[in-house]
Amino acid sequence: ELRKELRKELRKELREELEKEHANATHRRIQEEKEKERNRVHQEQVEEWQALNREYPIPEFLKPYVMQVLEDAAANAKQVLRLNIGVLGNSGTGKSSLIKVLLPRNGSAEHPKTCFEGDGTRSPAPYDAAAFAETNGSRVTMWDLPGQGTALCPSKSYLRDMGLKYFDVVLVLTDGRWTENDTAIYNAIAFAKIPCIIVRTKMDQAVEAGWENEGLMQEEVLERVKKSLFDLAPEPDAS
Repeated sequence: ELRKELRKELRKELREELEKEHANATHRRIQEEKEKERNRVHQEQVEEWQALNREYPIPEFLKPYVMQVLEDAAANAKQVLRLNIGVLGNSGTGKSSLIKVLLPRNGSAEHPKTCFEGDGTRSPAPYDAAAFAETNGSRVTMWDLPGQGTALCPSKSYLRDMGLKYFDVVLVLTDGRWTENDTAIYNAIAFAKIPCIIVRTKMDQAVEAGWENEGLMQEEVLERVKKSLFDLAPEPDAS
């Protein structure tokens, strides 16, 4: 009887040991498959990044601010998240003024200067937008980009010259004077699948003019402006 109990106990221990080894082996296989999938996805990201760099090289001014895709997966995973917000529009649409409003008001924060004549932004200007960053150490930069369609920044090469494909979101400003250049850059941004938000500036002037010229209330002016924007810059076709 004692032998039976011992054999039974040994069989039980052996079965538990085999089950444990099987579970460990299954866990190892799952982890190996996960690692393979992570490496496969990372390799795809590296290839896509390299292809993008060949077609649209990162402008020199933007390189220090862009989170690149590193070939070393471990090093890539440890990078600090960097986000870039581009603010663009024709000369005089109020790019610098909008950024001044959006940036945190503290003594150490640098703010763009509003120009009373022409386009005050001659070259891309970065501003630390720490107020938009999460507490995970990420870095957010808001860019005051020069107006397109000028001798310094021709519309034809604007998307490439400004490196818009490397921005996480682009704010396209208009004060109501929607031009062919606006349509061209908006279509290029939509085609490139760059996240984009159209911002109508100088609404206080529009509301005042609507009341003085046509007796329109604020809500009526807002609705008319909204409809005008949708007509001029419709949502891109999802297909």
